Amino acid sequence: MAAAQSPLAAVFQNPGRDFSPTPFWWWSGERLEPQRLRWQMQQLAQGGVFNLVILNLAPTGPLYGKDADDPPFFSEEWWAIFQGVCRDAKALGMRLYFYDQIGFSGANFQGRLASRDPRCRGRQLICQRYELGEGETASLPESCEPLAAFFWPRNAEQPQRLQMHDRAATAPAAGRLWLIGSVVQGFDYFNAHACRALLEAIHGQFEQRVGAYLGNAIAGSFQDELPHLPTWSSDFAQCFQDKYGYDLRDHLWMLWQGDHAQAFHTRIDYHALRAELAQEAFFKPFFEWHQRHGMICGFDQQGPARAGDLHGGVHIYADYLRTHRWYAAPGADLHGEAHVHRSLADRFERPRVWMEGFHSTGWGGTLEETFDWLLPWLRGGANLYNPHAVYYSTRGGWWEWAPPSTCFRQPYWRHYRLFADAVARCCHALTLGWHDCDIAVYYPTLTAQAGTTLDGPLPMVKAAQEAIRRLTGRAYWSAPEPGLLDELGEDYNFIDDMILDDACVED
Repeated sequence: MAAAQSPLAAVFQNPGRDFSPTPFWWWSGERLEPQRLRWQMQQLAQGGVFNLVILNLAPTGPLYGKDADDPPFFSEEWWAIFQGVCRDAKALGMRLYFYDQIGFSGANFQGRLASRDPRCRGRQLICQRYELGEGETASLPESCEPLAAFFWPRNAEQPQRLQMHDRAATAPAAGRLWLIGSVVQGFDYFNAHACRALLEAIHGQFEQRVGAYLGNAIAGSFQDELPHLPTWSSDFAQCFQDKYGYDLRDHLWMLWQGDHAQAFHTRIDYHALRAELAQEAFFKPFFEWHQRHGMICGFDQQGPARAGDLHGGVHIYADYLRTHRWYAAPGADLHGEAHVHRSLADRFERPRVWMEGFHSTGWGGTLEETFDWLLPWLRGGANLYNPHAVYYSTRGGWWEWAPPSTCFRQPYWRHYRLFADAVARCCHALTLGWHDCDIAVYYPTLTAQAGTTLDGPLPMVKAAQEAIRRLTGRAYWSAPEPGLLDELGEDYNFIDDMILDDACVED
């Protein structure tokens, strides 16, 4: 009687189609034709590519050197074509992801919502600084909501808060005067109503138009470079008071400066509330929508946050690991770091880790070179390879976007099935069992929050980042730098304060 085949051997013999390369399929360059789309899907399937991320580069008008996509994104004609591609995907045994246009995008969903509904408009803090003589007055612009005024007499280390009258304040003596306020800017990711409207405008349309395909022909979605979270909102001060028991407006100057315990404490509370508000309004509902439909969402967010940069993670997203736990396939492009996102996936039992590569590397790269580029990312924990990209059209070669096009246009395409199957074997194998490593590298979110001012990072943040860099290196595609743990051949995961809060010590 033959011995039972091991799971690993079975995967290497017949990897699942979900683990094949999952390229962006850019619906740009020429007018979409259903027959041409199906022909391209057939070529891709023959090459071992069974997953596609449908993406429009110029959804509403000319962008990045090309004409507007035709038909326009989300038009009735576009939806008819998309529905046909869903049917073709089911017939060909392929799966699709849609691009949500929330981040890197010309669709401008957030802008259109904000123009119609003031509740969708985000707010950002500003600080105007003056050197004044006694009795001199300064004021904020009319477009600015006044929040607080602070005055430092000459040589004083701590300011006094002044009363403001119609956005203006007067210096009681010679010294520094700061006027702090907020202005309307961007989208309000702290506002539950605004985020519901955004999800309805995009994900709700997919639910309405192609609901029968969600979770089967449509495996998930992809999000690229989510914009900055706001630094303020209309109810931020009240939310802060309710949560922490003190009035942030009395300490607002500490968001810009202060190298002492009270300032550290204030900035930690401030960034933690930013993260909490965004989690409740945007990140958790976004995750729950995908869960409800049996789908996953991958991402490559803004740099340098995607590379695990401490300041970037706080400045852009308040608490990168806490907010981005709400994705089923965390990840980055070739300018990010796999280890950071594999650590998130391990912590929250997400089986897939996204890797978008290798855009802007130019034409001429071979399959051998591409596999060499990919290996460090696989070793770092990535197991969903998203080639950038496949193009519906290159318009006779004169139009391209972040080349190359990894597809049937390449001379190596007749060998691509071997490459695709190798990728599928590796990615499927990396989802088996549990990832077990003995070394944890602390990702100091609290240090980053304490030292991230609205003017930039304090030296303490830079020092912590440099210590992490020496340990873990840098995977940046064009200039990788091995770290000490790489040189020792040691595997590791990042842990942060979320884990430490839940940790216990066993005897």
